[in-house]
Amino acid sequence: MSSQTVNGQIEQSLSDLLNLNETELYQELGRLLVTTEKQVGNAPVLTAAQAAGPSLDTAQLAGPEDFLERVARRFIKRFNRQLYNLICDPNDPDNPTIRTALEGGTQSLGLVLGGFLVASFGWLPGIAAVVTAILVKRIIKGGHEAVCEVWAEQFEEK
Repeated sequence: MSSQTVNGQIEQSLSDLLNLNETELYQELGRLLVTTEKQVGNAPVLTAAQAAGPSLDTAQLAGPEDFLERVARRFIKRFNRQLYNLICDPNDPDNPTIRTALEGGTQSLGLVLGGFLVASFGWLPGIAAVVTAILVKRIIKGGHEAVCEVWAEQFEEK
């Protein structure tokens, strides 16, 4: 996959990732985060530098599934407000692009959102692809407006 563009990698990766359930996606994200942290210090290549779909079952190397899921949820929580603004806030300068992509369907939304996460958030494509799959599944399943309303409630409680 290394000869593909980032968008090509994300597109191919999303096809596979969207077949996973939310728990499996969080475990995949946790696995990538833990593996990347270990690789930063001593690996010639970062696994998450390319979006590649679900990784092989390396849970024994990265950690137990519940640990991986906690790592992923903590990561998502750190970026919760920025992700909400990007997807839901009409005042965010990039939000109209997301809304237009939403009209194009799952694949269109996934490509645009994944591209934003790489370009604007500076995330490695593998990590961006998994987060994109989590968000796209929520938006498509619940509907954009409904997801944004429930998401906004998290910020009102604090």
